[in-house]
Amino acid sequence: GLGITGVSASMFIKKNGAFVTATDSKKEGDIQGVSELKKALIKVEAGGHRKESFISSDMIVVSPGVDSRMEFLIEAKKKGVEVISDIELFFRLADVPVFAITGTNGKSTVTELLAEVFKNAGKRTFMGGNIGVPVTDFFDAKNGFDSAVLEISSFHLENISTFKPKVAVLLNITEDHLYRYDGFNDYARTKMRIFENQDATDVAIINAGDPVVMAEVKKSRIKSRVIPFSTKEVLKEGLYYKDGAIVWKTQDREDVYDIKGMRLTGMHNVENVMSVIAASIEAGISKDAVLKTVMEFRGLPHR
Repeated sequence: GLGITGVSASMFIKKNGAFVTATDSKKEGDIQGVSELKKALIKVEAGGHRKESFISSDMIVVSPGVDSRMEFLIEAKKKGVEVISDIELFFRLADVPVFAITGTNGKSTVTELLAEVFKNAGKRTFMGGNIGVPVTDFFDAKNGFDSAVLEISSFHLENISTFKPKVAVLLNITEDHLYRYDGFNDYARTKMRIFENQDATDVAIINAGDPVVMAEVKKSRIKSRVIPFSTKEVLKEGLYYKDGAIVWKTQDREDVYDIKGMRLTGMHNVENVMSVIAASIEAGISKDAVLKTVMEFRGLPHR
């Protein structure tokens, strides 16, 4: 798939010494970046796919827009070809803690806000993934990134094997993209894969007010430390909303984050902010620094 993700991944892999074939069902004239690929001596197959290219490869990096149930991908897997997403490729080679955000709604807002908190706290943070910046761009810049904040779609999670974020956030699960899945349960299970490789050293931040999320959590075995948040109820432990403030309660303390007057509106954004607070504190950022950014954040233009 040769959207911006596929072009970036192709160039990155080529720079690292591989022989690369880039393929797309679109005609060559409709692919942006095709001249860049050819200059890099990447073989471009446009206007359709060749089965031989799939089954003869050592590895296939699938762009998120490509359905994992595509016939040639299935045949390649049967022949032992490793099929991975660009997120998986990134994780194998990046050496920074990864903060990953998924959910049907709110991913972009949380990703942008969390990255802004990190930057305002002095971190050299890369932001990418589903938000429009290919994750392999991480390796092009010489900015000395010390962390990565990634928006992760279910499409990315279809083809992971070792992806293990330090902090993983699941905001909600509602019906979406069902044309790509064998029903809603399959889609929900795919979302839960963001936690599958985590261990006790990692953190899972989950929306305890979302019944679908909680049903999936009960069915799965999350091995990381779970931090729940909810706008629907007062939690014994975790983050909840009360009288215009977010309360974070643990066994030995209670912190109150007064968010009256914040520019983001709506209870869905209260949930988004809860997840950002939890992820930021886990990253070692002070309460004051988090609140300052949260209160000033205006949201994304498309929202």
